[in-house]
Amino acid sequence: MAPRISQAIRQSCVDLRIKERLSVKALAKRLSLSASSVSAIVKPFPLTTEEKVSRMEANGRKSGGLLRQYDRKPESEHHQKFKISSFPKMQKAKIAEAAAIFRLLLIGASIYKSVFDGDKYDLIVEVDGTLLKIQVKSVLDTKPSPSISLRCSQGRGKFRKYKPEEYDYIIGYDLFSDTAYVWSYAETSDLNSSVTISAQAEDAFHKLKIKK
Repeated sequence: MAPRISQAIRQSCVDLRIKERLSVKALAKRLSLSASSVSAIVKPFPLTTEEKVSRMEANGRKSGGLLRQYDRKPESEHHQKFKISSFPKMQKAKIAEAAAIFRLLLIGASIYKSVFDGDKYDLIVEVDGTLLKIQVKSVLDTKPSPSISLRCSQGRGKFRKYKPEEYDYIIGYDLFSDTAYVWSYAETSDLNSSVTISAQAEDAFHKLKIKK
């Protein structure tokens, strides 16, 4: 049977969480309690997503799918008029690719289409003399936040995660808000199936600029 935790210790645990915003691990160490006991005590007082990400980054860890809170942009005039999200899948994919090409041209990129239908990347882009493989995806209306898939077809209804050689950057285009999001492969390498849209990725085409 687990030892009974006094009300005074419980209150100290809650006070430290509220005042110092300590993690479960830090609280357990400070109060000589088990992590499971601390987790149960502070469950009504969770850390914010921002705080969790900040701690992970401070410890040199990647936050993975744990992204800062981000408000989706409002519905665009184009979507209000045409309800693009209801278009057939192939048509939405073409719109997303055209939107990505338009934005890439604005930053001065030279764009080449893949000549092989079997290639996993959609575009070859030359930026500052460097060739980059680009994958373009439509943003999905997933819950709790919109996201893009990081998986590709492997035939016969099977899917797998993209390999490092299959794209350098992935662009997600949100049909609803007419907004593009950009991630490097390194930013998504620890994620298994999807990445959530975020302020850090919004119109982040500066990531493609190669520093010489």
